[in-house]
This record gives sequence, C-alpha cells and structure tokens, in this order.
Amino acid sequence: MRTVLNGAFALLEALGTHGPAGLGQLAALTGLPKSTTHRLLDQLCELGAVERRAHTYRTGVGLFRLGQTWQCELRELARERLPVLSAGMRVTLALVVAPALVVASAVLPDGTVAPGVRAARRVLVRPRPFVVDAAGIAVPVRTAAGGVTAALAAVLPTERNPLSLVAGLTSAANALGAVSA
Repeated sequence: MRTVLNGAFALLEALGTHGPAGLGQLAALTGLPKSTTHRLLDQLCELGAVERRAHTYRTGVGLFRLGQTWQCELRELARERLPVLSAGMRVTLALVVAPALVVASAVLPDGTVAPGVRAARRVLVRPRPFVVDAAGIAVPVRTAAGGVTAALAAVLPTERNPLSLVAGLTSAANALGAVSA
C-alpha cells in the first residue's frame, strides 16, 4: 500500500537522482498518476521542499536547509580536520554526502578548485573501497555499522599517482566515519 509520504519521498528521490524534471517525467519515474504527482508537487512547493520554474520542478531550498541538520557532527569534524589533511596530503579534499552535496572542503593555497563529485558520486551509489576518475579519487566514509554515510574525495594533481592517496584517504575517512555511529 502506497501512502502520501511514500509518494512525496518518491518524488523527492526522483528529483535528487535525476535533477530538474517536468510533471510527466516525474510521474513516469515514480509510477504515480499524473494527478497525484501534480497534487504532491504543489504541496511540496508550498513547503519549500520543491521549486517550480516554468514547467520544471527541482529540489527547493527548504529541503537543503533541513538536510543541513543531518550528520552535523560529521560535518563539523570534517570542517576542522580537512584543512590539516589537505595540507598534509597536498591535495584539495571534499566531504560529499548524497550524490552531489559537498558539506565541507579544504582548498589548497595555490587556488586548486574544490573537487568534482563524480568519483564521490560513484562511491555513494555503489560502495567500493575507492574510485578513481580523471578528476579525482574518492573513498567511502563508513559508519561503525558499515553503512556508507559520505565520501571523501580528492582532486588529483596531474603528476600524482592516485593510488598513492588511497591509504591516507581511507584512514581519514575511517576517522570521520567513527562519529557517524
């Protein structure tokens, strides 16, 4: 049996996974009737969880504000430790939760930009020990129970071997994950 909350969360999940979408696309993605999809989206817009622009819906700032309360201990610990880790490893680091929400980052003094989240996104969607791509490397941040709660990502300077960062990133991720119990 599907409840109103199931439908609302299905819509939020679809928007989080697929990005901005129209009414028909969201109905197809969630399996909800168009009339139900429209009604739920109107209610989510009133609450600020979803925004409507023209004929497209996207997650709203209200949802982001609510999400900021999630994993606050992890976020605070990362803000404290990432600058030190970044300087010690000589890479730009970011803690990523959800598919694309960077909650803390440390940028090297040379102006290296914050890392892309492609590798982190891949770690979050399908957990594995590490993921390397052209832009960076990411390792999962695991809770004491073993669940993946975030990803720690690093920008790879072109001259660095990505595998040289795995041990350091994994150690840092384990330390961060210890507070996620």
